[in-house]
Amino acid sequence: MVVCLQAAQADPPPPTVQKPRPAATKGQVALERPPDLPYLPPFPQADYTMVNSRPNDRGGPGYEMIFFTPTSPPEVLNWYKGAFARNSWMIEGAPSEKYIAANRKNMCASVNVVPSWKKNYRSQVILGFKIFSKDEPEEPPKK
Repeated sequence: MVVCLQAAQADPPPPTVQKPRPAATKGQVALERPPDLPYLPPFPQADYTMVNSRPNDRGGPGYEMIFFTPTSPPEVLNWYKGAFARNSWMIEGAPSEKYIAANRKNMCASVNVVPSWKKNYRSQVILGFKIFSKDEPEEPPKK
């Protein structure tokens, strides 16, 4: 799940579209490989086990990815912190030992990292990514 603030600015270039596999859950489309996310490079040494697209999410498309890596959890979070900084993302709140989130224009990303249960890997990473559409109507105020 991606939890982030929405900033109203220009739309980024759309991610690369790929041939879908059967849907993992209702509303999701499983992809063969991770999409090219705008302004967020792929993590090196990532072994992806799940890549789902949510093309019809309210507010705009979203992505959920799970991968394993031989990199330690602190090193993974430091890598994402640097990647966010190099690509003009704003970190949301204070990153923890397991989580970091950031936003850039009309996009947001969250990264959860835990020690891996899989042999030969040190970290399991859950990456959420969301692109907000400017065309999405605002919700009416709650009474």
